[in-house]
Amino acid sequence: MPAKDNEKSNNRKKHRRDQARFRPSGINRRTPSEPFKLKVKLSNDEFQFLHILESLTGVLAYDCVHDVERNWLIFIIPGKSMKRVIGPGGSTVQALSDHFKKNIDFVAFSRDKNEFIKNMFIPVPIINVQFYDITKSENGKRMVIYVESEFHRRKLFSQEGRIIRRCELLSKRYFDVEEIVVKVK
Repeated sequence: MPAKDNEKSNNRKKHRRDQARFRPSGINRRTPSEPFKLKVKLSNDEFQFLHILESLTGVLAYDCVHDVERNWLIFIIPGKSMKRVIGPGGSTVQALSDHFKKNIDFVAFSRDKNEFIKNMFIPVPIINVQFYDITKSENGKRMVIYVESEFHRRKLFSQEGRIIRRCELLSKRYFDVEEIVVKVK
């Protein structure tokens, strides 16, 4: 009997130690906006793209958006993995693009909703993000993005609207945003 009691005691200590490891560091510590979880359904193609990305780079992506119209893949990955996915001089991205025969973009994931949206717009610096509900007759939300200058606003729509299109796809997928408005502050 003493051996079993000792074993149970060790298991309890181990369980408490594991729980303490995953506890938040501060009491009642909250981010500026509530954290959100990615809840998406993947098609078979998107699932295969995620699997191939993981096997080639070793990075486990959270999500993949396949824009068939523009022959484009957008991967949502952990922010710490961005350097590994891009590779030296962009060599890994180029190899992936050649393998998939598609244009590829990566967006760093963040649990903070505003930070995640700012990551969607990189390389354009975003000052503020606000959400508004559209009238009850229409479904969805309106998102207002504030940028520093007219130069940054034009940059969002350059490259055939690539940056703004990426944000439209991801905002609709995660936040039910129907309309994006860009304003200069």
